[in-house]
Amino acid sequence: MSFLRPLEYFLNRFHYEQENTWLAYKAGKHIVQNWGRRSGKTQEFAEIVVEDVEDYGKDCMYLTISQRQGREIFTPVMNQVLKNQLGKTWKYYPSRLEYQHMKSGAIVTIKGVDVGKDKIRGSGKRIIILDEFAFWRDPSVVKEVVVPMLADHNGQMLVGSTPKGYNHFHKLVERAKLDDDYYFSSCTMFQNPFISEKGREMLIKEYDGIDDALYRQEILGEFVVFEGLVFALEKASYTTKTWDRGELDHCYHWRGVDHGFSPDPTACLWMAYSPRRDQYLIYNEYKQSKLLIKEHADLIKEKTEWELVETYSDIDPQIIAEYEEVGLSMTPAEKTSKDLRKQARLLKLVQALRTNKLKISIDCVGLLDEMANYVWDQDGGDHLIDSMNYVYNNAGIPAKTEPVKDNLPDRMNFPQKEEDNYQGFQPNYDE
Repeated sequence: MSFLRPLEYFLNRFHYEQENTWLAYKAGKHIVQNWGRRSGKTQEFAEIVVEDVEDYGKDCMYLTISQRQGREIFTPVMNQVLKNQLGKTWKYYPSRLEYQHMKSGAIVTIKGVDVGKDKIRGSGKRIIILDEFAFWRDPSVVKEVVVPMLADHNGQMLVGSTPKGYNHFHKLVERAKLDDDYYFSSCTMFQNPFISEKGREMLIKEYDGIDDALYRQEILGEFVVFEGLVFALEKASYTTKTWDRGELDHCYHWRGVDHGFSPDPTACLWMAYSPRRDQYLIYNEYKQSKLLIKEHADLIKEKTEWELVETYSDIDPQIIAEYEEVGLSMTPAEKTSKDLRKQARLLKLVQALRTNKLKISIDCVGLLDEMANYVWDQDGGDHLIDSMNYVYNNAGIPAKTEPVKDNLPDRMNFPQKEEDNYQGFQPNYDE
C-alpha cells in the first residue's frame, strides 16, 4: 500500500461524514460538499489529495478563491497531513505553491482562480479540488478549464463550500442530488467531534443568535438570501462633521486602498481613531481612474496629513511591490476565512455604524454615495466601500507602552519613601 500511515491514523483521521465522503471518493464519484465552517472539509481534501497522488502517481490541483487563500489556508493543512514526510517522500516548493511526491514525481498544485483561466490551464489532473466554490466570481472556470484537465485521466472533481445564496453552487448541489456520478453530503461543525465544545461556543459568539441569517448560512449550511440595501440606516445617524485638527493631531491614523485595474478606479480612505471618544472616523477619500500607479501614489501621499499606523490593501503582492517602489507602502488586508465572508465583514461595518463605533465625515461624498445604493451581492461600484472594509476590519489600536521607570535609587541603595516614585525621587543625604 503506497499510502503508508500507522493503523491508529486510519482509525482516527475522519469523522462519520468525512468517512462517507472518502468512501464515495474511493468509488470514483465526483464529490459535492455543502459543509459549514469548521466541519472538516479542508482537512479531508488534503488527506484525499495526498492519498491519491501516492496511489496513482498523477498530478492533482487545489483551486480556491485566491492565491493567498490557498497559501494561508490549504498549505498549513497539507504540512500537517504530511508531517515528517516533507523532505523525505514529499518536497514543498513555497514560491510555486507546489508539493511534489518524490517517488512518482507527481505534483499537487495550489492556485487561486484570481490568477485567471490561462494561468490555471495545464496538463491533465486526476483530482481537482474546488474549495469555497460558492464564492468564485466566475464559475465558468469549471466548464472551460477544470473539466478538460480531468478528461485526460478520467479524474474526479471534489467541490466543497459554505453556501452563498442561490447561486451557481446551489445549482451544482441540486444537480449532485440527482446525478449518480456525484455524491452529495452536508455537514456542520456540530457533526465534527474534533471541535471542542468550547471551540464551538467561541465560534457561535461571532453571530447574533441562532436566527442570524449569517449563522444559518455559515454554521448550518442553509441557503440564505441577503436582500435589499446593506447600509439601511438613517444617514444622519452615522455621519458627522470632520473632527477639528487639534483632535486629529491626537488620533491614530490608517489608510485603506482598493487598487482598480483599468478601467476601474483606484480608491483610498483615511481613518482616525480617537482614544478620547473611543471612536473611529472616516475623514478623507480619494477615487481616480485611468492613472499610472505612480500617479495614484503621488496623489494619495499628497492627501495624507498625519503619520500612519498602517495602510491596508487587498491587492496581490506584485502590485503592492510596484506601489512600494514609488514610495507607498501597504500591508495585505487579512483574508483567510473572512475572505469567504464578505457578508460578515459588511455586517461588522453596519454594526459599527449602528453603535456609533464608526462615523463617516460628511465630506466623504463619494463613499456616502456608494453606501446609499449598495445592495447585498453587488459586484462593482463599491471601491470606496471595499477600502472601508479593508481599513476598518484590519486596523488595531496600538498597544500602550508604560513609561520606563528610573531604577537608579534601587541601584544606589538609597532609602525611598512610599510617596516617592522613581522618576521624581531625590535622596535625602541628611538622614
